[in-house]
Parts: sequence; structure tokens; C-alpha cells
Amino acid sequence: MDRLQMIVARLHARRPGADQGATVVEYCLLAALVLGLCLAAVSLLGGHAVPVLSGLADRIAAW
Repeated sequence: MDRLQMIVARLHARRPGADQGATVVEYCLLAALVLGLCLAAVSLLGGHAVPVLSGLADRIAAW
């Protein structure tokens, strides 16, 4: 039983270092997801945004 407790204690001691590596991977995946969503939004709405922005620029120039 003592040997099993030693093994469990060693596994718990290693846990914080393993947790830190997982968070880096999670942040990278999250950043890739946000980048993909931004690229998809720009490609889908890019053609519709040009007339809106041109009209806005014309209004600002006339003001």
C-alpha cells in the first residue's frame, strides 16, 4: 500500500507542469479558431462591406 501511495504522490507532484503545457495548446487552438472566424467573416462579408464603407466615406467627405 505504501508503494501505491508513493506513486500517487509522484503523479500529483508532476500535475502542475503538465497543466501548464495544456493551457498553451488550448490558447493556440483558441487563437486559430478566432483567426479562422475572422477570415471567414471577411471573405463572406467583404463584398457587401465595400458599398457600405464607400457610402460612409462619401458622407464624411461631404460633411
